[in-house]
Amino acid sequence: MNTVLKMGAALCLGALAHPAWAEDNIVKIGVVAAESGSFVSAGHTLPAGVGLAVKQINDAGGFKVGGKTYKLEMVKRDDRTDIATAIAATQELVRDVKVQAIFGSETHDFTLAMAKITQPAKIIHFAGNSTLAKILTPDSVKPGGEDHYL
Repeated sequence: MNTVLKMGAALCLGALAHPAWAEDNIVKIGVVAAESGSFVSAGHTLPAGVGLAVKQINDAGGFKVGGKTYKLEMVKRDDRTDIATAIAATQELVRDVKVQAIFGSETHDFTLAMAKITQPAKIIHFAGNSTLAKILTPDSVKPGGEDHYL
């Protein structure tokens, strides 16, 4: 199964967990990345990659859960390479926009700060930080674990 389909399958789990959030058969996913500031060179890659995956999934007809077909909508926020802005953006995406998943951020500290919002909200949180291997343990990611959704 290719990476795009894996992302779609993971998002399906989120749609099942909170079906009211998938209004009009649209599942919203957030991206918090540095589109300005000192991490801008890394920050542009995240929304570009997620945007491509969203396009491929939607162009293929979306994905099905329980007989219903869903499409994806990407909602991105610029964290401006500022941790307070990343936290505010994550709060907005979770509480106001009601995303099912979040991708971000480029840095370990930002990701951990964002996880303090995504974890209790049970939002799937994708992060590509290699340093996370030090905190993500079999116990922390198991169901009920402190990092289960990260």
